[in-house]
Amino acid sequence: MIKTSFVFHQNNYICSVIFQQNPLSDYLLTTNLNKKMKKDSFRRKQAKYAIHQLMEKLSYKEYRIAKNKLPIALKVSKRTFERWMYLELGDKTEVPSDKMAMLAKYFNVKMEDMFNFPIPQYNINELKKMEENKFAIEIDLIK
Repeated sequence: MIKTSFVFHQNNYICSVIFQQNPLSDYLLTTNLNKKMKKDSFRRKQAKYAIHQLMEKLSYKEYRIAKNKLPIALKVSKRTFERWMYLELGDKTEVPSDKMAMLAKYFNVKMEDMFNFPIPQYNINELKKMEENKFAIEIDLIK
């Protein structure tokens, strides 16, 4: 019996194909579709914003329309919108707040739900206690 196997990627699926020669048939083709691959599974860091996760919840048709038309509505290029979708925590790039508000309204979520990181909250007493330089360092104004 001759057994040959290989793995290939097609349409976001990992497919393993095994060819076997046996006495009953010339070649038996066995295909095993493993779990669906997502770009997030290859990511080393967490996504900065929930844009990609919210887009994935859309139906295929809605996803295609949103991917093509949202950049037009936001007045940005398709490439810029795609970069926003895949920003990772620690990236210096930020989505402007007006664009983030428009995206939150489109996905019908609160703006806070668009962030995949905790948003620090300060009150006046905490601000008074902080030293100016320490506060500037905390909010990344100076290093």
